[in-house]
Amino acid sequence: MIRSFNHTIFYGVLGLLLLTWNMVNAQFLRFSMEVETELSARNESKLNFGNMASGTRELSLNDDGIGIFSISAYQNVHVNISIETPGYLLNSMRGNNDQLEVVLNSAYANEGENNYKQAISMTDNKARFPVRESSGARRSIGIERCWLYIYGTITAGDVSPGIYEGDVVVHIEYE
Repeated sequence: MIRSFNHTIFYGVLGLLLLTWNMVNAQFLRFSMEVETELSARNESKLNFGNMASGTRELSLNDDGIGIFSISAYQNVHVNISIETPGYLLNSMRGNNDQLEVVLNSAYANEGENNYKQAISMTDNKARFPVRESSGARRSIGIERCWLYIYGTITAGDVSPGIYEGDVVVHIEYE
């Protein structure tokens, strides 16, 4: 009777072990991931025509004072950019309605460097392009940057001295 009791206990414990074996052998995966922001833009250099008396001042793409924005996103992302520019800059002094005519143009560089020599002019201040132009078979999926340049011409006629301001709105969408 003792022997049969020991066998019963042995088979009972063995049965419990076999039943719990599946539960003990569960597989666990440790997973972590870093999520990057999909798109960001940063003003690298403000558009600045500087001081002037009267006449016309032009900022070309290679001049100091052009507005420069950097745009960061995944390389395989295409961005759609449209820029709203004011036709005039307004005197910031209250009650002064003087205006300066301004015509702004834009270009972008997407070859991996902030280099105006690589810039492509935008038509009507609008463009669609990949954040990074890939020149080979290997394509990265990391975060890359492209640059947006704003430049143009300002004309000052018979106006009061002062600070003249206007808003340039850059719309950036990605796909």
